[in-house]
Amino acid sequence: PAPRPAAPAPGDSVFLLVRSGFDAMCLDRWEGPFPIRSFTGDVGGRVPLGIGQGSMVILAHLDDGERDEVMRYNVPRIRNLGALDEVYLRTEVARVRRQGWASTNSGLIEGMAGAAVPVFDRNGRIAAALSVGTLTQRLEGDRLPVVVELLQREASALAAQINPFDRALRRP
Repeated sequence: PAPRPAAPAPGDSVFLLVRSGFDAMCLDRWEGPFPIRSFTGDVGGRVPLGIGQGSMVILAHLDDGERDEVMRYNVPRIRNLGALDEVYLRTEVARVRRQGWASTNSGLIEGMAGAAVPVFDRNGRIAAALSVGTLTQRLEGDRLPVVVELLQREASALAAQINPFDRALRRP
């Protein structure tokens, strides 16, 4: 079983997401005392790559060819979820790649926001995403960089435990 990451602060929910085809799947979830709604729901839940912070981090860190393939497949799937389109996805992917983490409040789940960081294997390939889901006001101001730093520390600890030869991490 995957090691459980520590929650950045009481009340926040932490998620470990991995790629599953054109989706991100919740591999593990640690719920704080104030449970929130999330895109993936519970462990085993799936969401198209590009929806939610953890899923966006995975999409952003795929190589260019894989990312384009995923976007061609997923854009028609996600149009039904609101104002998300290919322009939005490409803009977010560029931003996430530039800053190294994702944090958005897309408005798809009212009052909720999140932040996510990539978890890389020893070869530098994206293996997973570690994310926090919380109330919008809990990620405002000075708290966002603190949460991102905590997630990055946990992601580094997880990365050291990933076997780069694990067949499950290879492209589906």
